[in-house]
Amino acid sequence: MATIKIKLNEALERIQITPNRFSVESRIRSNTIYDLINNKNDRITFNTLVSILETLNKIAKEKDIQYNFTPNDILEYIEEI
Repeated sequence: MATIKIKLNEALERIQITPNRFSVESRIRSNTIYDLINNKNDRITFNTLVSILETLNKIAKEKDIQYNFTPNDILEYIEEI
């Protein structure tokens, strides 16, 4: 069966921010952020995904990082062969 991998940790590393600070900035519970980073969640709401993307892009802009995060930066479809 195919799976979806959540790549939030890679995005956080790209903008050099800790999961805890990201939790505060995004107003998403730290437990939720850590579960997403460790791929312990089997679902993510659109509201949460939008909050993650908006916060990533806001922080990137504040740090003068010329990058626009999209869902492809957070989610990866892995087909079972």
